[in-house]
Amino acid sequence: MAKRYLGGGVFVVTGLLAGALGPGTPAGAQELGEQALRQIRAIYADKAAWTPAQRKLATSLLYASREGRGQPMLQGLPAFRRVADRARVDRDGMVLVDIRADVTDDLLQAIAGRGGQVVLALADFGAVRARVPIQEVEAIAALPEVRYISPRQGFLVNTGSQTSQGDVAHAAASARNAYGVSGAGVKIGVLSDGVDTLAARQGTADLPPTCPQTGACVQVVPGQAGSGDEGTAMLEIVHDLAPGAKLYFATGIDTDAAFAANILALRNTYGCDIIVDDLTYFNEGAFQDGVIAQAVNTVTAAGALYFSSAGNSGRKDAGTSGTWEGDYLNSGRTIAWFTGSDWEGKEIHSWNALTGASAVHANALTAVAPYAISLKWGDPLGAATTDYDLFIFDADLANVWDYSVDDQATTLQPYEIMGFGNSGEKIVVVRWSGATKALRLDTNRGQLTWAGARAIVGHNGAEHAISVAATNVATAAGGVFTGGTANPIEVYSSDGPRRMFYNPDGSPKTPGNVLFGTGGGQELQKPDITAGDCVTVTTPGFSPFCGTSAAAPAAAAIAALLKSVPSVPTGAQVLSTMLATTLDVSPSGRDRNAGAGIAMAYSAVSTFFPLEFYTLSPCRVFDTRSGAPLTCGTDRTFTVAGPGCGVPVGAKSVSFNVTVTGPTAAGTLRLFAAGDPVPLVSSVNYAAGQTRGNNGVAPLNAAGQMAARCSPSGTAHVILDVNGYFR
Repeated sequence: MAKRYLGGGVFVVTGLLAGALGPGTPAGAQELGEQALRQIRAIYADKAAWTPAQRKLATSLLYASREGRGQPMLQGLPAFRRVADRARVDRDGMVLVDIRADVTDDLLQAIAGRGGQVVLALADFGAVRARVPIQEVEAIAALPEVRYISPRQGFLVNTGSQTSQGDVAHAAASARNAYGVSGAGVKIGVLSDGVDTLAARQGTADLPPTCPQTGACVQVVPGQAGSGDEGTAMLEIVHDLAPGAKLYFATGIDTDAAFAANILALRNTYGCDIIVDDLTYFNEGAFQDGVIAQAVNTVTAAGALYFSSAGNSGRKDAGTSGTWEGDYLNSGRTIAWFTGSDWEGKEIHSWNALTGASAVHANALTAVAPYAISLKWGDPLGAATTDYDLFIFDADLANVWDYSVDDQATTLQPYEIMGFGNSGEKIVVVRWSGATKALRLDTNRGQLTWAGARAIVGHNGAEHAISVAATNVATAAGGVFTGGTANPIEVYSSDGPRRMFYNPDGSPKTPGNVLFGTGGGQELQKPDITAGDCVTVTTPGFSPFCGTSAAAPAAAAIAALLKSVPSVPTGAQVLSTMLATTLDVSPSGRDRNAGAGIAMAYSAVSTFFPLEFYTLSPCRVFDTRSGAPLTCGTDRTFTVAGPGCGVPVGAKSVSFNVTVTGPTAAGTLRLFAAGDPVPLVSSVNYAAGQTRGNNGVAPLNAAGQMAARCSPSGTAHVILDVNGYFR
């Protein structure tokens, strides 16, 4: 399958990965050739001499702007073509850029005065996209409102009159036929690249008519149809499994800020109960929620369920990983260009956790990295204090092919990005300045000699997103998934878990401890769930439709079936039911490849129908004010069933009223069956010192026990009254 790269920095997960990570022992570190050393000296001498305006430019834009003015990129050296070409200057000398700035009328007028055209301005996100003359980027960078200018952000689409085979494999058709559920009354928002052939798919009845109308329909957010057709293919999958749902679409490919704005619009303007996407921006935060993940937080706090493709960047257990995460380690190797007073402190990272003669300071690609190679580290977003640089050399370490040496003291973003990398080329990370931080290297569907797990990144692995891995529907052999070893996870499906060192506001989750080696931060078990891919759709170019891009809409559609049962379950109930009724795959238990397992519609929907509801006089089950409050971040188990309130052992769930009082910090409360995974959707959100209540339904385990967890920090008292149970 072809891999697809859209824009300067997003994926839509679409294809299969080539090659595999070999089992051989990596070669030891090599010394850099004299020519490479001369190039590095020139690069760093240039970086040290940048003007304040030049420090606001991505490396590629700086070099392209020099070339546009007839100047050499670097004095005394031939042009670094792969660096400057990343700017993508068109034949008219114009370049599409993304600007982080205080967005004011004066700024927009100044851009126009320099011959630029503003494409998009989002003041709430501090973001501007503009098409500007390459010769004017330094002058625009000098404007006081501007903080950083980069080429158009890159992203991947996680890709890979017929009915998707997932309808049978996930037992969705059986659930509709047995229980009469169809997704009716549910609104589902889809975010991807575009819907170019939407009208044609409506013409063949593979998608419903345009809204407004009674029953199923499709509405594209005005001006947000995007470009491409992966969105159409995703809409087809959703409609096949949940044919009664109303569908909405908005593109996610303009900028990360515009993507976030469209997430908010789908929930706040169009009332979507469920939202699903298949995009990954290269610049998304690795150790802190960025703008997209924060938008996910907002809509899930408002009650929506958010599904996202896990990504197609491979997994360690399949030998296809192109990701490395861990703490920076000074290799201690004697590299000639860093000797002498001019270069002291410019250290090279060790990839194998060894120092001295045993250290490996060049991580070789074992398969092509076709899109981009990025480096992120454990500083807060917009507040970087450490400056790492990223280089790629030829296989002999004789020449620098590409690099990114942005000035983090000015950009404040813990992020560097280069272009593609060929198999055999070698990646080197250098610390320019600052303290030791956790590092993350992404080759974005390449493969590395020194690689690990944790390929899921950004909003796709956010705490409140439901991250979806993929298994091929062909393994169901035309029938229903059976789990175990019969339905293995795709070799390209990204694995987890995720480690987050910072809260969305940039405050540390574990103050004073933001490294892997010391157990800092919060571990998120990702992915959450698995669904089928490589299905048949009618959208041109997407049959079969492979990748986690195809799995995510299948999972979202199953959630819509559950959401449409007559009892109208909450999002929390839908999610907990989906997780509780999955088919386990190999290895057994929740794991970093499949999450809880394969989502199955029939078993999930059926749990809502055989239950009968029994009312009770309101009865207090527990009140922590009589003892110790909950310590946030840990579970406390309460026995609900028993003679006290009349809930019998064997009750599946209870209807409750819950109150949080006296919390010492803002947070959320989650109620769930003791021993089950902590749900993504909260029962109550609260502020510090606030008393807040809510009602709902929560499951019990076989022993009639419920667990409560407040998060992320502090303490809180909780009071729970039951008024009925399901059995």
